[in-house]
Amino acid sequence: MIMEQQLEKISQEAVRILSDLVSFRSVSGSDNEDIITYIADYLISYGLSPKRISAGRSHSNNLFVTIGESRDGGVLLSGHTDIVPASGAGWDSDPFVLSPRQVCGEEMLYGRGACDMKGFLAAILALVPRWIEKRLGCNKEPIHLAFTYDEEIGCIGVDDLIAELGSCLPRPDAVLVGEPTLLRPADGHKSASRYITTVKGVSTHSSRPASGVNAIYGANHLIAELQRFAGEIQSRSSRDPEARRFDPPYSTISLGTIHGGTAINVVAEQCELGWEARALPWEDPQQYLRHIEDFSRHLSETLPDGKKLVFTHRLDSFLPGLSPKASKAYGYYQAMMVAGNKIPQPTTTVAFGTEAGKYDQAGIPALIWGPGSIDRAHGKNEYIEKQQLVDCCALLSKL
Repeated sequence: MIMEQQLEKISQEAVRILSDLVSFRSVSGSDNEDIITYIADYLISYGLSPKRISAGRSHSNNLFVTIGESRDGGVLLSGHTDIVPASGAGWDSDPFVLSPRQVCGEEMLYGRGACDMKGFLAAILALVPRWIEKRLGCNKEPIHLAFTYDEEIGCIGVDDLIAELGSCLPRPDAVLVGEPTLLRPADGHKSASRYITTVKGVSTHSSRPASGVNAIYGANHLIAELQRFAGEIQSRSSRDPEARRFDPPYSTISLGTIHGGTAINVVAEQCELGWEARALPWEDPQQYLRHIEDFSRHLSETLPDGKKLVFTHRLDSFLPGLSPKASKAYGYYQAMMVAGNKIPQPTTTVAFGTEAGKYDQAGIPALIWGPGSIDRAHGKNEYIEKQQLVDCCALLSKL
């Protein structure tokens, strides 16, 4: 059993490591060499042999390490090293300096990425010495750790890592993805498909608009259809009893960006829309694109006087959903809770996308479980409750 004194030491180490991790400006899409080198050096200092996986990309790396025998099986603890951007404006302290504060009698740790998700990374790194000690001279299942990149812009980096599992790297039996869930197990989220639709018309002087074809007007028809279709999807998908587990309890379509035209006195030749579909994990996300393609084709064919609009639709990114189901990943969570004299909680779902969907798609059962609240992530004055970090360390020590 882990003693209170030991837990206090591990928790202090987690806070120290978190302070170091927050200092790295590891914004998605930028070079993550500094933070990966820091983590690798820490692991090497305990005699481990971390491996970098980059698939030839120049700016970023994943890192993978096994504690115990390097073989298939065991559990993988996975987290991303990248963060969303942060400017000093609106922050009460430097976002890249971990700042402890007392709020209503509780200690909060402020800094960009403290909650999403460097807090989890700090916890698993602080536990490395204990896991090594527990696996000396015995045949316990290995614990694997993965540190990925560019999760915030489409879960890009984890693809390189998953491709190596079972070949160059051991393939785990299950994955715990440490996104902030307030330490509640989550086994489901929707898929996310992001599209760029480009509408092309014919440019002309605005004094004679009828001689051109206004791409913005064409985009306007498409926007109206996206809004109408979103209501239809909501009505249809919300009838499924299983949808009640999700928030909101139906599939959604959302228009996010519009860019069109070059000047007020020019009929717009082009307009670009950025939109996304978030589908319940058992639904086919391609059905939404097919509908929009059919609508835009019909719209182009029914313009008067032989005029034409050209619509092109491009998939910008796709994140698979995570379907709720009993899995070995939840079994690891249950065993960890029981070993810590805690009652396992029933699974919930999360509204945001995660790397768990990609692990699950690759045939590796995945569960989302980590410290902190997603409500504290991405905004100004991001923070994690210190007690969440302590509780996370206490439970993970039982693996």
